[in-house]
Amino acid sequence: MISTRRMLQVYWGGVFLVLVILAWWVVFFWHQGDYLTARIARSGETLSEAEQAAVRAAARETLRMFVFEGVFLVLLLVGGVWLIVRSMSRELAAQRQHKDFLSAVTHELRSPLASARLYVESVLLGRATGEKQQGYLKRTLVDLDRLNERVDALLSAGRLRRSEPEVEPQDMDLALHVQRCVEQFRQGGLAPGARLDCIVEESAMAVADPQAVSSIVSNLVSNALKYGGEPPHVEVRVERRARHVELSVRDWGPGLRGADAQSIFAPFVRGKDEDVRMRPGTGLGLYLVAELARALGGDVRAEDHGGKREAGGGEGGLCIRVRLPLSTGGAA
Repeated sequence: MISTRRMLQVYWGGVFLVLVILAWWVVFFWHQGDYLTARIARSGETLSEAEQAAVRAAARETLRMFVFEGVFLVLLLVGGVWLIVRSMSRELAAQRQHKDFLSAVTHELRSPLASARLYVESVLLGRATGEKQQGYLKRTLVDLDRLNERVDALLSAGRLRRSEPEVEPQDMDLALHVQRCVEQFRQGGLAPGARLDCIVEESAMAVADPQAVSSIVSNLVSNALKYGGEPPHVEVRVERRARHVELSVRDWGPGLRGADAQSIFAPFVRGKDEDVRMRPGTGLGLYLVAELARALGGDVRAEDHGGKREAGGGEGGLCIRVRLPLSTGGAA
């Protein structure tokens, strides 16, 4: 970081030096006509008014040519420095993203491993018997499932960056499938006070891949529960439109807090807010959602509602809308 700042200072220092030199030459050429006529007069030669005017005109022409070439040179120099600064800024942003990603992945993988190891060691050392032992083993299984989800997300992201996702679109009842996914979340246990609502239309038929839809719902609901306020309130909706079926997941948390609504679908991108960075996550969930939605012939967009939470579900939070193609069987 320090070396990059020093390089930028050197570049802009070079630009400033060139500007100073050009300014000095402009002043020099501006007085060149008077300087030449004065030197000729001191040498004993006498110039007529017309000859003096011709000398001054020649000096002015030289000045105009110099100014034109100088301005062109300055524009090239400033443009080059701007490109360098832009490239460096992108490189620094990429370095920060990868650093944050590695830190997040390390935490995401080590946390369930450490928890599962603790439960297994307790069982092996005889600290848990009977129902307590069964409870420890179930928690170990939950931790291993969490670890498996994280690894699958990393592998999926790696495949998506190399090629298009492999999906098998088919006619499916999106409403019924989403209800099942939400119910699995509820059975897995929610945080104390958390609220997860599911509102769907009957028989909202779409052209989609069931496995891809499960991944989309899982990532969106997990993300919403994580950032949906304290305690989190998340609402999942499936609605049939004229030409598509829309799956929306909304929370009533702080929202994007000024972040770009499109950049959140890029890989490794997490919010700049410190509260976001302190929470677990790899920055791949919304990226996977966007890629899967596009592979299914749909799209995804984010709506930021300003971070204000009002009673009765008013303005506030973030809403992610995924549109999927409407199947012929789902047409009104």
